[in-house]
Amino acid sequence: MLRAALWYFRSDFRSATRVAAGLGRVFGQLLIAGGLALLLFAGAFGGIWLAFIGFFLLSAADQEGQVAEARDALQDLRVADVMVSDPVTVTPELSVHDFVESVFLSHRHASYPVVEGGRAVGLASARRLAGLPREEWARRRVGEAMVRVEDVLVLTVDRPLSEALSELAQSELGRALVCSGDRLEGLVSITDVARVIEIRGTGRGGQLSRPEPLGSGPGRSPASSRP
Repeated sequence: MLRAALWYFRSDFRSATRVAAGLGRVFGQLLIAGGLALLLFAGAFGGIWLAFIGFFLLSAADQEGQVAEARDALQDLRVADVMVSDPVTVTPELSVHDFVESVFLSHRHASYPVVEGGRAVGLASARRLAGLPREEWARRRVGEAMVRVEDVLVLTVDRPLSEALSELAQSELGRALVCSGDRLEGLVSITDVARVIEIRGTGRGGQLSRPEPLGSGPGRSPASSRP
């Protein structure tokens, strides 16, 4: 309610969120202090509930403040600004043995886009593939154990990064394929976005570099295109 009122009068949602979060922190701290004072000096056990409500408000205010800071850090960025535009890829016909020995041991990423005929068809999880029985590695193919594209978060290059963050946070994989139609453009992870928030949040010149996310790399491995 407070944020809505501030937004109405200020016409600035981010500013309203920051002010409301700050006031929420102050109010929460006052409730905690008042509750503890009642408990310690008056022996009123109701002070415990007052302090509990204060902790709840303080936690909620901190979360609102963090969301506002994240939105500020990402407000002018798109997915293309942080994605890895040339990630290491594998084909669905690559054997699990070759994947582990030639791709994973060379790059040590957590996941790799699976591409067939120029189309993104899925995402290969190193942990999932390496977890298969070792005696099956030679005959099993990446395509058999990959996460199919239908079950992977897919983003476009021009998607606002603040919106992408919300979707990445809800994604079980914590990463997304970036595509134009079914053509792979890159890979982005929630780790990439978190790094941008950290860099911009600490005020280090506001300069944005393209971080290398967990599960992607600076170029395509020769082994990754080998069937």
